[in-house]
Amino acid sequence: MSQVTGRRAKRIHYSQDISEAKSTHVHRFVGGQSVEHIDPVLLLDVFEMQVGATAAGFEAHPHKGFDTLTLVLSGAVDHKDNQGNSGSAISGDMQWMRAGNGVIHEEKLRDGDDGVGAKGVQLWLNLSSAEKGQPPQYALIKSDRIVQTNKKDGVVVKELGAALPVQSGLPERIEFLDVSFRPGSRIHREIEASSLLGLVIEGTVCVPDNDGGTIIVGPNAMVEFEPTSEAVDIDSDTGGRLLLIGGTPIGEPIVRKGPFVMNSREELKQAFANYSSGGFGPTIPSNGS
Repeated sequence: MSQVTGRRAKRIHYSQDISEAKSTHVHRFVGGQSVEHIDPVLLLDVFEMQVGATAAGFEAHPHKGFDTLTLVLSGAVDHKDNQGNSGSAISGDMQWMRAGNGVIHEEKLRDGDDGVGAKGVQLWLNLSSAEKGQPPQYALIKSDRIVQTNKKDGVVVKELGAALPVQSGLPERIEFLDVSFRPGSRIHREIEASSLLGLVIEGTVCVPDNDGGTIIVGPNAMVEFEPTSEAVDIDSDTGGRLLLIGGTPIGEPIVRKGPFVMNSREELKQAFANYSSGGFGPTIPSNGS
């Protein structure tokens, strides 16, 4: 194992495994009992829509006050919302949705692919109080729009964050990288964002620890890095795949319940009342049509 320098691991988190959707298993790293949030990240899940399960996935449900990013790792996932948006994301594609002032949507295993199953990563990013009042938006980002850099030592870096829509403001505000390692390869990356997470998808990676040494992190684990602006220096003896997620904390109060994230209890109460009275618009039929 080579010497690794750079930003140090603050702690390692392991997932809380839950079942909160039809025929779908969720591995929750942020947004659960052990880690409520790491500003601006409100939720970080790896989800698996089960093989052979008809209409597996997340039935119609509301959101308000944040952005969702969904990266499909395998299979295909259909999105539909009550604003008239729809899209089908296959392996390597990404979806962005701004819930803003309220939206109802669903994400399901793609029709006709229920014998294959799907796996993906979903990320919730907080919005500022002003942005929470924006109208909902949606975009499907196909894999061929994501810039990929092939390093000499075998590291492949996909610039997921830079591919997000300009109108979202996210390309300038977050780092979202999909990094694949060959055995013995390394990435060195300047990342200014003080909040930085590393989610290991496959294999193992080696990161600096707080004792001046290194720690090997395997699948189903997330690294929370120290909140500095140091460069990231990570290697892998075995090969692996890592998602790096960085952002600057918004620093506003976070009051949440279920699918709504606001700045105060009064705003949260108003959000539920607005949804209950039909303020989010029409519902989506249960059969997804």
